[in-house]
Amino acid sequence: MAIHGGNLRAAAELYGTQEFLDFSANINPLGPPQGVFDAIARHTPAIIQYPDPSGHELKLRLSATLGVEPARLLLGNGAVELIYVLAQALRPRRCLLPLPTFSEYARALSAAGSELVYCYLRPDNGFALDPEMLEVEGCDLIVVCNPNNPTGTYLSETVFQQILQLARQQDAYLVVDASFVDFVEPALRWSIAKYLPSYAKLLVLYSLTKFYAIPGLRLGCGMGEPALLARLNECKDPWSVNSLALAAGVAALADLTYPAQTVQLIRQERDFLHAGLQLLPGLQVLPGTANFLLVHNAGPVWGNELVRALGLQGILVRECSNFPGLDGHYFRVAVRQHRDNLRLLAALAQVIPT
Repeated sequence: MAIHGGNLRAAAELYGTQEFLDFSANINPLGPPQGVFDAIARHTPAIIQYPDPSGHELKLRLSATLGVEPARLLLGNGAVELIYVLAQALRPRRCLLPLPTFSEYARALSAAGSELVYCYLRPDNGFALDPEMLEVEGCDLIVVCNPNNPTGTYLSETVFQQILQLARQQDAYLVVDASFVDFVEPALRWSIAKYLPSYAKLLVLYSLTKFYAIPGLRLGCGMGEPALLARLNECKDPWSVNSLALAAGVAALADLTYPAQTVQLIRQERDFLHAGLQLLPGLQVLPGTANFLLVHNAGPVWGNELVRALGLQGILVRECSNFPGLDGHYFRVAVRQHRDNLRLLAALAQVIPT
């Protein structure tokens, strides 16, 4: 069973409290746009009916937001559902995974019978993905996360083009998980959508769950060639996206001020949190590009000991030893509101010996 952040029930059993500051799950600290709550209230009576299996209205909104034709969009119950769907639909023989990265890729592909080939990224290089490290020979699927979870590294367009060329040479599927891309600074961000028509085996995963703070509803989409999406759709529950999630997605995308507010907050608080963590003895922080930071802890209190000490203070962080390529000396923290980040830094200062 994979371990993820955000499990408040399990935390309550461990630490005996119901109120936590949860830095273990990478969710927008602003919370959902107000329009999301209004839309859910308006659409609650519709739960007596089946949801629209095509998600037509939401696809139109996504098309306008992402610059992708509706025919190139497939909705999912979060991006994770689509990871499992693509594994079952494509049944790749051999898959290349750069590590460390999100654990559900390996779980989904192993369940589909795929052989996994790992490329371990180097901490001395900030876990940057160098295309020359990728041993793609014999692989029919390559999966990259951009920005990568848990390292926060973001591929430049030039590096992506090199990876895309490797996929072309192998005639391999290339899956790019862009679940955290909306948190990236606009000056760094580039659009992958323009590459979809040029390579039929390119599939991009996109999430509304994290950026619009609706993890309890689950909402994501895949972008790719219509024929590829049709193949995935054959392996998918037709009603996996419920009516309230569809309504929430439409309302979230209609709020045109929320994205800029989010990016500004994340930029400001990520810089603040990075600087504060760096001041604590033994901590080295990677320069993340999304709404979380990966921290290397060389101090005497680390791993589950650190997690438990913080948990007893009502603060949850993500210990990273179950990410292949990392160990218990790494932990990940989400970027939250300023008052929350201050409390995390104060709690760590109590736990970490000076």
